Amino acid sequence: MFAAPKGVNVVAVSTSSIKATVQPPDDSSHIDQYKITVKVNDKTKSCVVDAKTEPLECTFDGLSAGTKYTVVACSWNAAGQICSDSVESFGWTKPNGRFTFSFLFVVWNDTVHTRLTKPS
Repeated sequence: MFAAPKGVNVVAVSTSSIKATVQPPDDSSHIDQYKITVKVNDKTKSCVVDAKTEPLECTFDGLSAGTKYTVVACSWNAAGQICSDSVESFGWTKPNGRFTFSFLFVVWNDTVHTRLTKPS
């Protein structure tokens, strides 16, 4: 059998994309590729990275802003047509714009009333 990746790091690239980088195992002989998959709702997006080529990363585009995504990676052996045990991590896309809120202060009968609203 061959080793699973040590891990997978996920970073936000933009509001619609994340980058996943595989951390190879100490012994990567017998590994031809790494398969990286991101779970998008009930669907998945996948990419394959050659184990002999740096960097060991994929960028996933077409995602939703400010959303958490789970990323799974495994080591692939072409001869056996089999994936190792998987490693999993998660990351977020960048949020859309700035977070702004509106405050309304009303003084009525010596009482201050406030209302905090989030824009739609």
